[in-house]
Formats: sequence, structure tokens, C-alpha cells
Amino acid sequence: MAKSYKICLCSSFDKTHFNNGKLRLNPQASLFPKNSSTPETNIERSQLGKIYQDFESFRIEHEHNVNVPGRYFDTVFLQFFRRGEIMAYHNEKTSVLLLSGKKDDVIDFCRFTASTNVIELSTLGIDMAQLQEKLASVNLVWFKFPKGMIRASALMGSHIEETDEYQQAKEAGEISTLSFHLEDSNGIPHPIMVTQDGAVVLQANYSDLSVEIELVMRVKTKLLDDIYTEIPIKGKKTKKDQ
Repeated sequence: MAKSYKICLCSSFDKTHFNNGKLRLNPQASLFPKNSSTPETNIERSQLGKIYQDFESFRIEHEHNVNVPGRYFDTVFLQFFRRGEIMAYHNEKTSVLLLSGKKDDVIDFCRFTASTNVIELSTLGIDMAQLQEKLASVNLVWFKFPKGMIRASALMGSHIEETDEYQQAKEAGEISTLSFHLEDSNGIPHPIMVTQDGAVVLQANYSDLSVEIELVMRVKTKLLDDIYTEIPIKGKKTKKDQ
């Protein structure tokens, strides 16, 4: 099963707020603490310790509001709090935070950090055209089209960057996703997908978490470090110094 890691830059992660290995980011005063009327976010230190180099692991339980009508027995509701689980891997030396979980949960958690002083994040905006130029071959490309009735389309195949269809789509739209193979330090190729918003998707199964983190960081250092725009959760977009 494919596994996604969103690469974030973490300029601040104040771990002194942890109490017995846990951190509740938005405690709410309530007469019924087990049934808070607002979404809650909790971070817990993982028992895994250091999993790869200086990466420390955390488990994030993040709730966010979903505006969907429904019913539970005799109770009818117009919205509910979705509770998502995100695994986070933080390297304090390199200021990198990797977030692995469902896309909606991860994106909402990133947005949520703007309301807390404990964590300060920036996300990445990848220049996908530059990324494609770095790759020897591409297996899958998704395009977004700002105009016309077709909003998105995909091309799949071997060396599709050499086809007329690819060139036509590139002229009319912009690349949002690229799928390719990347060799590890031993020369073994691995199927990888990268999205425009800085997510690295591992498209093979791995039994060792440290292998996954190593591959994600290899994608970042070998391919992405000089072609991204840093997007602070707080403030305006700034171009990464090159």
C-alpha cells in the first residue's frame, strides 16, 4: 500500500510543553471534559525513540470539523469532528518535520499550527517542471488545467515526457504530480511519487520505517532542495534562498 509523507520545515517545536510524554495543544475549559464542544489536538511521544539518524517520532491525534449531515440513533447532526491519526517524525538539527497520515488530516493539522505557539511550520511548493527536468524518465504525470472544461488529466507509460501528448498537456496546463523511480544508496530503484504541495508517496511496501524515512529524505536532498518555494503557515510566501 502506498504511504505518503508530507515534508514540512519546522522552525520551532517547543517540546518543553510535553507533560509525561503528552501534549494537549488546545485545552478547552468545559464542564464535560470528555465531551468537548470544540475539536482537540493531542501529540504523544512515540515509544520508537530515534528511528533514523536524529528523527524523533510522535503520534498526533487531530480533530477537525466536517460539515456533513448525518444521524446517530435518534441524534441528527449537521456536522461532526473527524478524528485523524498522524505520525510525525521531527529532526531538530535539520528543522524537518515529516507528517504521515490521511491527506485531509495532515493539511488541516498544518493549518491548525497557525493558532499555536508550540509548533511553527512551513510547507513546500515544488516547481514540478524543474523536477521533471531532473528525472531520467517519468512513469506517470498529472496535469492541472486552469482553463477549459477539463480540469485535470493524467498520462501513464514509459518515457511519456518524450511524447507529443505530454508536450501538448505541458503547454496547456501545469504538472501537479510526477511518478518515477529513484535509486537508493545501493543502486536499487524504488517507485516514488511527488506532488506539487511537497508530499512524497512511497509506492512500494517496506517493513522497516527507517528505510521509508531514508528514501523520503533522499528525495528531498537529491531532487527537491533547490526547486521549492517555502510557504510559511504564518505570513506570506517567500522564495527559498538559492
